[in-house]
This record gives sequence, C-alpha cells and structure tokens, in this order.
Amino acid sequence: MVMQPRSFALDAAALLLLAAIALIILVLIGHLRAEPMPYPKPATGQCANSYVQSGAFCVPKSGGTVRESIPKPRDGQCPSGWASEASSCEKMGGR
Repeated sequence: MVMQPRSFALDAAALLLLAAIALIILVLIGHLRAEPMPYPKPATGQCANSYVQSGAFCVPKSGGTVRESIPKPRDGQCPSGWASEASSCEKMGGR
C-alpha cells in the first residue's frame, strides 16, 4: 500500500475550520457566563434594585441574581425586551 502525500491546502483548511469551531465555542461559553456590567448612574434617580451606587456608576450587588441594567434613555422609554426599574432599564428574562 502506497500512501499519497496530503495536500497542504487541505491541511490548512482543516486547521482553519477547527480554529473557527473552537472560537465559536469559546464565545458561546463566555456569553453564557457573562456577568452584568456597571453602568453610569442616572443623573436623577437611583440605581436598579440589584445594583448599588459606587461613585458615578451603578455596579451589580455581589451574590444573588443580578439582571443586566442600563440607564433609562432620555425619552424615558426602555428598549424592547427591557423593563423600567427605578431610573434604569432592566433586561427581561434571564440575568
């Protein structure tokens, strides 16, 4: 049995595909484990219930479930998928 040499282009394509799959998996895992981020404290009003003021920012409280929150837009209307919470908008469903 004679072994034929494999094509370098085929090896490179397979390696590129494997790297792309690994990158997608890492991004998905990172997204699932992402923690809520601090946001600028509203000029008037308070931070969302699961956040505490720290300087000019609202930061997630440690422990318990913390939903992602953002400052309420100037028009006072939260984006679709977000609920009004104090002077902020809190992401609905999940964290």
